[in-house]
Amino acid sequence: MMKTNGSNHLFVNFLNQFRPPWTWCALSMFFLLLDYLSGPHILFPVTFILPVGLAAWFGSRNWALSLAILLPILRFQFIFVWDTPLNSTMVNIANVAIRIIVLTLFALLLSKVAAQARELRQRVDQLEKFLPICSFCKKIRDQDDVWHPVESYISKRTQTRFSHSFCPECAKEHYPEYFKE
Repeated sequence: MMKTNGSNHLFVNFLNQFRPPWTWCALSMFFLLLDYLSGPHILFPVTFILPVGLAAWFGSRNWALSLAILLPILRFQFIFVWDTPLNSTMVNIANVAIRIIVLTLFALLLSKVAAQARELRQRVDQLEKFLPICSFCKKIRDQDDVWHPVESYISKRTQTRFSHSFCPECAKEHYPEYFKE
């Protein structure tokens, strides 16, 4: 079983608070407001990576891509409120395009990494479910360190029923007079 330290567990619990989509939207609005209040000369769009990243990480690539496109466009609207000079509009349009490209690439990459992390977690969970089995008698040890015959262990935990037979190798070994090569 994989062990985690306490601080890692606390961080994961903290991040899980941001799993629902409304939290990504709330963070987006907060950062847009912060960006607006800071004025036209202090740029805060770098903070847009947080809601985009959370959306991508928690499995919603469509949400992440939507935020990656929408946030820079909404931030672009501020130039009309701030009354910036018209000659800088083209520079702002170029900046919006760059931000959209960067945030979109970030969203795509992070959603891919998150999907791989989820697959890896599932694989680790599968591997942690390996049964400790005796090499000689083939009994299986349960979580209470009690050893059980394979048939009873599996029958108690699944719908599987056993019928007994033997393979050709065992037939030759145990009944050589009946099974010759």
